[in-house]
Amino acid sequence: MACESNATRRSGLRRLWPWMVAVLGMMPLSSMGETISVIGPAGGEVIAGDSLTALVMISDSTEALVGYTVDVRVVPLAGATGTITRDLVNSNFGDPQNLIDASGTGEARHSPLSFIGPSAGGGVFFNAVTASLETIPGAAAGVNDILGEAWFTVSGDASGQFRIELGPSTALAGEGFDPIPFESVSTTVTVVPEPAAVLLAGLGALTLFRGRRRHA
Repeated sequence: MACESNATRRSGLRRLWPWMVAVLGMMPLSSMGETISVIGPAGGEVIAGDSLTALVMISDSTEALVGYTVDVRVVPLAGATGTITRDLVNSNFGDPQNLIDASGTGEARHSPLSFIGPSAGGGVFFNAVTASLETIPGAAAGVNDILGEAWFTVSGDASGQFRIELGPSTALAGEGFDPIPFESVSTTVTVVPEPAAVLLAGLGALTLFRGRRRHA
C-alpha cells in the first residue's frame, strides 16, 4: 500500500509540475535567501565572432532543493552593436558540478522533467528536478554548485557592453515544491574586435598614412 501511495503521489506531482513552474516563476528575483550568480568569461571580455559561455551558480545555500528553473539572457547596453544569440546545442547542465548530480546523495535529474530550451527574450531556459522528486539535503550545506551552463554566439560585428542576467522565469523549489526566495547577481561582458580585424585595421591605417606622406 505504501508503494502504491508513493506512486500515486509522484504521478500527481508530475501532472502538477508545469503549474508549479508557472507559480515559481512569479517569485521575485531579488529577495533574501540563496544567491544565484551569472559568471561570465575571465577578464569580462569576449571576442567578436566567438562563443560566449555563462555559468549559473548557486551559493550560500541554506535550503534543501528539489528542483529549479533558470532563465539566462543577454541584454545589450547603451552603445552596443551587433547581436549575441543563444546556442541551445552547446548549452548544458554542467554535469560534473551540477547541483543535483554532484550532490553526493546518488541523486540524478528526472529525465522527462529536466530539459533545456528557448526562453522569452532570446534566452536559454533550464528546467531541472530530482529523479526521486525529493529534496537534496546536500543543497543546504552552503555549497557552490552549477545550475547550468548557457552558451551564446557573438556576431562578428558586435561591440560594446552586454549584460548577462537572469530572466523572470528563474526560481528555486524546496520541499513540497514550495518557492524559495533568492538574490540574483548579473554580470557584464565587453565585446572586443577579433585580433585579425585589429591587425587589418592597423595595416590599413599604416598604408593610408604612408600614402599621404608620399603625396606630401
